Amino acid sequence: MSDDLDAIQAIFFEECAEGLVAAEAGLSQLAAGSRDPEVIAAVFRAVHSIKGGSGAFGHEALLGFSHRFENVLDALRAGRLAPTEPLLQLLLQSSDMLADHVAAARAGAPAPADEAVAAQLDAWMIADPPAPIDTAPAVATQEDEFGFAPIAVSFEDFDAPALPAADPTTAWSIRFRPSSAALANGGEALLLLREVERLGGEVLSCDCTALPPLGEMDPEGAYLLWTLSAPGELAEDELRDCFDFVAPDSLIEIERAVERAPEPTPVEPVAMVPQDPTPPPSPPPFVERRQSDRGESIRVDLAKLDGLLNLVGELVIRNSILADRLGPTEQDRVELPQLSRLTRSIQDMVMSLRAQPIQQAFNRVPRILRELESETGKKVLLEVSGEATEVDKRVVERISDPLTHMIRNAVDHGIEPVEQRLAAGKPAAGTIRLSAQQRGGRIILRVEDDGGGINREAVRARAIERGLIAADAILSDEEIDQLICAPGFSTAATISNISGRGVGMDVVRSNIEGLGGRVEIASEPGVGTSFTLVLPLTLAILDGMVVRLGGQRFVLPLQSVVESVRPEPGQVSALTPDSEVIELRGSYLPLRRLAEFFGIRGAEEKPENGLVIVVEDGSAGQVGLFVDTVDDRREVVIKSLDQNLHPIRGLGGATVLGDGSIALILDVDAIIGTAPAVRQPRELAA
Repeated sequence: MSDDLDAIQAIFFEECAEGLVAAEAGLSQLAAGSRDPEVIAAVFRAVHSIKGGSGAFGHEALLGFSHRFENVLDALRAGRLAPTEPLLQLLLQSSDMLADHVAAARAGAPAPADEAVAAQLDAWMIADPPAPIDTAPAVATQEDEFGFAPIAVSFEDFDAPALPAADPTTAWSIRFRPSSAALANGGEALLLLREVERLGGEVLSCDCTALPPLGEMDPEGAYLLWTLSAPGELAEDELRDCFDFVAPDSLIEIERAVERAPEPTPVEPVAMVPQDPTPPPSPPPFVERRQSDRGESIRVDLAKLDGLLNLVGELVIRNSILADRLGPTEQDRVELPQLSRLTRSIQDMVMSLRAQPIQQAFNRVPRILRELESETGKKVLLEVSGEATEVDKRVVERISDPLTHMIRNAVDHGIEPVEQRLAAGKPAAGTIRLSAQQRGGRIILRVEDDGGGINREAVRARAIERGLIAADAILSDEEIDQLICAPGFSTAATISNISGRGVGMDVVRSNIEGLGGRVEIASEPGVGTSFTLVLPLTLAILDGMVVRLGGQRFVLPLQSVVESVRPEPGQVSALTPDSEVIELRGSYLPLRRLAEFFGIRGAEEKPENGLVIVVEDGSAGQVGLFVDTVDDRREVVIKSLDQNLHPIRGLGGATVLGDGSIALILDVDAIIGTAPAVRQPRELAA
């Protein structure tokens, strides 16, 4: 297979992935009670597109199953089948099987065993009565196959001689001329003609009059026009399906082969009038152009966007170097502020290109839950919110495995069996809530269940057995909860397909920390458990405040900063030997000395000689961070520490400053997550 065909096939599999997402979303809506015809049509279009491409690339097993799947969806769309619970369950199973077929075709692996599901699809088609024959006058219509507004063109709309109503049994006439763009994109005309022949069609002629002399011929040009006929009993949709992947500037004309009635000849013409040799215009047939009013789009390799983002990062660094070497007056003279704004605009545009809705990761969850329900016998309802939240493409890709592990953990360890839930006065079906939201420069992803909560006694006992903690260790509830993320830790009594192998939540923590995020766990016995992933919104560029600690420079993300304060004598006081607070406008905020947090020597110790930067987190509230001084505010490029260092709590990466030196970027959420809660004055007095 040539490199060009490999590239085209890769695009096909990307479209398959998008189609599977759309089909899963639509079927989930139907299973939830929706009966919107557009939802059914969207599922049909997704499966139909996969079927069309699979035939063009020779994936016979995928073609055969998707064709069965499409037939049932077509009957459902036409109203010949009712969306009953058994049928919807079969369609969900078929969607899962279709995903397995796509994965096998993409990997070049053997096709999955689909005999059972295929037999059920065939059984529904046997029960499906034939579609009624439409005897309405001929109207050329285009179904909304690609999300475009439906178009209807009636022959009566044109100023032409009236045509007799087309007999539905009259053969179809098809004229097809591919464009150069269609050929460049792999739209092989021979395959399309064979698809029409497979439906019973026949090639009548090939018009070669547009062929130039050999010396003037463009080897990548398109010059041929085919005329075909097809049986009249075929639906127009079936014929148009054959041309799904043709470029929009190709000619596709499909109409009934209705002969025009001869015009009456005048018996006694009064005068001879010169006649126009040009024949009268015939009614324009329906020509499919597929031009979207929502704008054009192209597919871009993510590696190219990564390269572009790296170049923008280098531009930011060079801008920072110029700012360091030029004074304020010189900066204005060389229009450095305008260059900075232009750089930021380019950066924002690149980041918007990389942004993807987190829904792409969420769409895998319904299938996972169906498999888990089948394996465990438990009943689980899924509630999703915030799926439109956009994050960096890399984040979407790398949270799929952690999300899978958390869902499996919630069902296996969280949700109780039906009998146990009923005995506890709970609904028979457990509920898992999956949500995402943007908070400042972070994405908060949360998986909650209403199960039995973490059995802390069992966790502690297993941790002692594994040697993770001493038998006499005194741990808080939060510390015990965090033990489930230890490598190899599991409380499962037996090894199953779901759990018991000691691989799960440790993968979640390592993957999330590798992204510069963290995992928070909260649980209440008998009520449920919540896993919260705090992730960076972007992995590229941020606005930062450059601070000093003992002669070393760090970058504090600006989106977390509320204000900076130079404390007066007595404004900072100690609660215990290990905790301090700062009084600020009648309230007391916890104070963290960053030099002590990182073990840096030589830092300022007296609060009145340093600065307190007040930062805020959605869960911990406001906390004061004590630093020596603030140097500057800069836009910095984030460089990952993963390839050279293991994840370090409190650090989110590194950057290159304008003078070429390296500064570490602080992870504010991780730092203030270890701070004590905010105390009010009356609590201090007590």
